[in-house]
Amino acid sequence: MLKDLAGSFTLSSRTHVEVRSFSGVRIEKLFSLYAHSLADVHVVVLHVGTNNVGEESLVLIARFRSLIFRILYANLSIRVVVSAILPRQGSLRKCQWALSVRKLELFNRDAGETNVILQALCHKNGYCFVDGPRELMGMLKADSVQPTKRGSQVSN
Repeated sequence: MLKDLAGSFTLSSRTHVEVRSFSGVRIEKLFSLYAHSLADVHVVVLHVGTNNVGEESLVLIARFRSLIFRILYANLSIRVVVSAILPRQGSLRKCQWALSVRKLELFNRDAGETNVILQALCHKNGYCFVDGPRELMGMLKADSVQPTKRGSQVSN
C-alpha cells in the first residue's frame, strides 16, 4: 500500500520519500533489514505486525516497544509513526491463504485488541498512531492492502 501511496507523504518537491517493503516480515526481524539507513531519516512509518497476530497482545506490544527503542537509539531525532494492524476481510477465492470465518474473526479480534494497546503506547510516548481501519475505511480493496479507486485518489 505504501508503495502506491508514497506520493501522499510528500509535502514539497524537496521532500524525499523512500518506501521499503518486506513481505512476510515479523516485527522482531524488521530492524536488521533497515538499521543501516536510519542515520539520515526524519520519519519512520511502521506498518508491521500482521504476521505476528496470534501472539499474545502484550508480547506483540513488547516487540513494538523493542523495535521503536532500537530505531530511536539509532537516531534520536526520528519521528515515529505507527500504523494500526489492518483487519482482514473475507475472500471468496479458494486458495491456501483464504481464512475460515472463525480464523478471520479471531485474527480481527486479536488485531483490534493489539491496536487498542498500541494506540495507548503511542499516545503515552508521543508517537503518532494512524488508525488505518477507521481512517482508511472504503479506501482499501478486500485484501486490506491495495487501494481502491477512491483510495488511490487520496495520493493524487
